[in-house]
Amino acid sequence: MISAQPVVCIHNLSLAFRGMPVLEDIHLELDAGDFVGIIGPNGGGKSVLLKVILGLLKPDRGRVEIFGRPPQLAHGRVAYVPQVPGFDPAVPMTVLEMVLMGRLAARGVLRRYEADDRRSATDALAAVHAEHLATRLVGRLSGGQLQRVLIARALAVGAELILLDEPAASLDPQSAAALYEQLAGLSPPITLILVSHDLAVISRHVRSVACLNRRLHYHHSREISREMVEATYGCEVDFLVHQHTHRVLADHTGDEN
Repeated sequence: MISAQPVVCIHNLSLAFRGMPVLEDIHLELDAGDFVGIIGPNGGGKSVLLKVILGLLKPDRGRVEIFGRPPQLAHGRVAYVPQVPGFDPAVPMTVLEMVLMGRLAARGVLRRYEADDRRSATDALAAVHAEHLATRLVGRLSGGQLQRVLIARALAVGAELILLDEPAASLDPQSAAALYEQLAGLSPPITLILVSHDLAVISRHVRSVACLNRRLHYHHSREISREMVEATYGCEVDFLVHQHTHRVLADHTGDEN
């Protein structure tokens, strides 16, 4: 059953680094089961916003609540899938062992895995159609397979909110499309926040879109209007539409702070 309480509630949030504004007057509410895509230029604050939601950065002003509580108290309910995995692929670790690492937060580092941990890990792999990879070494995975395994690790945590930072950045178009299809199948009940530069993918797979360049433009819809994009990128844009929807941005030198 999906909760009526907002999963993410951000009001009047601002954050600066060394006096330079990074996020300004951010307002965002996400309902349980939403799949929101965040687009915007490099340096626009997308990854910073994810870190605020994770509780890794504290805003200078404003209120942030995750499941009605401060981000630091949402431990175990939120998971993060980075663009670049922070591990050595030469380590002789199997896929199942990596996914089981998602159970450490609940189980504890010094405690042995039990049957329910292995069941959760196996179910998580099945959810992303990667159960056949369980015994394969992580270092021998393709980019697309590795991203699915990282998502499975987040699922094994039991997370209700998953944040993904450019998960398809290093994938070919076919692998990226398959990954996004699988993500869409997870929501609902899981709430997903996806950062991406691919506007075509954003409009095709997510349920709502936010445009971020220090300030956030969010209208609870997957439609990306010309006004939203121009306000975000600070320039005029050209929209091209044919058999498959694509959004093409004009060349520009707008503000990307």
